[in-house]
Amino acid sequence: MRIKTLLPMALAGLLMVLVVPLASAERVKTTRTTKVMKRPGEQSAVVTRVKSGRTLTVIAKQGRWMKVRVNGRTGWVARSTVQTVSARETPRNTRRRPFVDGRSTRRGWGGDAPDDRVGGDAVEDEDDEEEARPKRARASRDDDDEDEDEDVDDEESDDDGEDEEDAEEEAEPKPRVVQVAVAKAKIYAKPKAKGKARARVKKGATLVVLEEKKGWMLVEDPEEGDSGWIRTDDVWEQGARPERAIAVDGRLGFARIAQTFRSTGAGALADYDLQAAAAAVALRGSYVQKKGKQYLIGGELTYGLGKSAPGIRYTDGTDAVDIPFTTHDVDLRLVGGYDLKNKMSAVLWGRVGYHYGMFQVANVADFEQNLARLPSENLSGPTIGVGAEAPRATEKIGVRVAADYLAMGKRVQTTGLEDGAVSTVKALWAGAVVSYQWKKDMTLDAAYSYTWSKTVWSGVADGSMRGHNADEAARKDVTHGLLLGAAKSF
Repeated sequence: MRIKTLLPMALAGLLMVLVVPLASAERVKTTRTTKVMKRPGEQSAVVTRVKSGRTLTVIAKQGRWMKVRVNGRTGWVARSTVQTVSARETPRNTRRRPFVDGRSTRRGWGGDAPDDRVGGDAVEDEDDEEEARPKRARASRDDDDEDEDEDVDDEESDDDGEDEEDAEEEAEPKPRVVQVAVAKAKIYAKPKAKGKARARVKKGATLVVLEEKKGWMLVEDPEEGDSGWIRTDDVWEQGARPERAIAVDGRLGFARIAQTFRSTGAGALADYDLQAAAAAVALRGSYVQKKGKQYLIGGELTYGLGKSAPGIRYTDGTDAVDIPFTTHDVDLRLVGGYDLKNKMSAVLWGRVGYHYGMFQVANVADFEQNLARLPSENLSGPTIGVGAEAPRATEKIGVRVAADYLAMGKRVQTTGLEDGAVSTVKALWAGAVVSYQWKKDMTLDAAYSYTWSKTVWSGVADGSMRGHNADEAARKDVTHGLLLGAAKSF
């Protein structure tokens, strides 16, 4: 009888030894479609894939990776792709100790255990179990508690090891990351644009580069777990600039021009204020090449056209006329830049160049049409400036600002219509451009421009027919421009 009593107890103890560790094992659940890798790391081979919501058993941990068992396979998953399963979601083992023949029978409504709960599968109340348990069993339980305490100490020690592994993992270089630069990009099974694409990714999607061949990249979508080949031209690498870049842009808009003239002369043309609006066109071409890790050097050429019709409205008190005019501005610059190597790809620029501008009055020699006797003019001189740009201020928005100053300029007026014998000029050009990344190699731009200049004349020009007869005069010119357009890079 003693053997029959002890045999079920031994089997029950063996069952607890086998079951309890499994019940206490950490379990996690995938938050999205997840790849199980052969080794820790995005570039390792894929063992299997599991769908979102799949529960996995954790075997080991290493930095930001977990070793799991799933689909009959063992592999590694990133911690960012799983979450810990809560206690409510984990099935609980509520059976404390199995009933055996001859033990307590308080499980039934009448104090007797139901027939189907008597024997090896039955469970008794904890209080009765404590009373019925032999002292030897209690001692065994105490020993088990001590073992559990030792296990806790071991786990704490393991945690310290994991911290060291985390530090090593953090020291590893980050994976190479690119973003989709076109509206929709196709991912192929092989580095060939043949057959049906296995997936499509939208602009701005982040991809991890696993391999690169001429014109193609093997990439992985960390969100969906898909991998395949994508054209290199369809992506750009974060924080990287091409070795050399050519860009052209064009914009259309309008400009508001104002002139304020003051002199020591007399008559209607001794002092006046003029305003006019003009249609504006701006074109720019640039070439930039990298020099070293953070330096850039290049050049740019800009051209601006302004056309005003009917032009400047002028009245002498008796007659009133509209005076049409056209402006041309050309700037040639050498530029040098310092790449800040930040997320916005920001660059600080220094600029030196030369400016040449023309202000052409229609029918300048016809004083009935040119009632104000305005001269046509040329403005020229060296410039120096600074600029800054952040092509990726946000995912799709870029910003560029610049300013140039002319300190030793010269203004030449139509012969016979000079405001003075000698002129000195100071001028400032400033502008800002906000761009929207429409395609990988094209942006849509909105630009604001500001021009200020001050010209001072001294002496009386021989034979001048301006009519104010002043020996000193000064004029300020201010222009505000607003233009919209596009830019394309090569």
